[in-house]
Amino acid sequence: MAFGLFLLLLAPSPARAAFKMRSVTVNGQTYVFLRDVATYYAMRYAPQKGLTVLSSGRSRLDFTIDKRECALCGVTVHLSFAPTVWQTETVMSERDFLLLLDPILRGAAVPKQKVSRIMLDPGHGGRDVGGIGKLYQEKTITLALSRRLTEKLEKYGYVVNATRTSDVEVDLERRAPLAENWRADLFISLHCNLTEASEVKGVETFLVAPEGTPSTYSNSPKVKSCSGNRFDKQNSRLAYEVHRSVVAAVGARDRGIKHAQFAVLRSAPCPAALIEIGFLSNRDEEKRIGSADHQDKIAAAIAAGIVKYRQSMNE
Repeated sequence: MAFGLFLLLLAPSPARAAFKMRSVTVNGQTYVFLRDVATYYAMRYAPQKGLTVLSSGRSRLDFTIDKRECALCGVTVHLSFAPTVWQTETVMSERDFLLLLDPILRGAAVPKQKVSRIMLDPGHGGRDVGGIGKLYQEKTITLALSRRLTEKLEKYGYVVNATRTSDVEVDLERRAPLAENWRADLFISLHCNLTEASEVKGVETFLVAPEGTPSTYSNSPKVKSCSGNRFDKQNSRLAYEVHRSVVAAVGARDRGIKHAQFAVLRSAPCPAALIEIGFLSNRDEEKRIGSADHQDKIAAAIAAGIVKYRQSMNE
């Protein structure tokens, strides 16, 4: 194990910029002390058995020891590495702190960008029907949702395009280049979920895994960087705002913000998120996500999340 200090230069406040946060290397990964993270955000630090809570009047963060799932202000977020205990102190991955936690909690940590052109990506299409439920095919729901979301975003003044606007097949490899050629500022991919377990339901939102970190459903860190990693911090804030907005608006089960290596996220030319709006394999949820009323609520919530993301540029 190696132990050291690193200087945080992340905020305009001189006091915060000069704050020294301790770091320790465990099994080749750099971790920072949650006690110092609490101090950095002016939060209370409350270690408990198997759990460490950071809280203030506005925010609460719950970290479970040796578990990659945490709660940030009531939203389920999947970490790249599980918090652990070093000697008697709880520590979390430095990469999770810098690329996930800090951009979610501080607008100043999110690189500023123009947000006016949004590329929507309704999943599947044509011969590629995607998931198949008892009543609906995924390609049909994602296209209908894309059309509703386009209307909502245009009312906010955004310029909107889509990788498909009809029931046609678009190769995965073509979707990100379409966004790049159109000079998109954001890329939002729309999907429905499916599993063999019919009781499973809820909403989950994905962002690309940062370089050197594993996907949520893997323990093997990704070695190579990809195009989408240029926007790791923006991806985190975008996924958080969209996911939080949708879960709250439709009362869905929160399955969390997760990391993945989906092709459209790896190749994204701008900040990107992929949202799975519900499970076609769950009878009740399939009925909801197939209904025009529910799709309208989801579209309004995604649009509101994008507006919140744009507002974070001014925090």
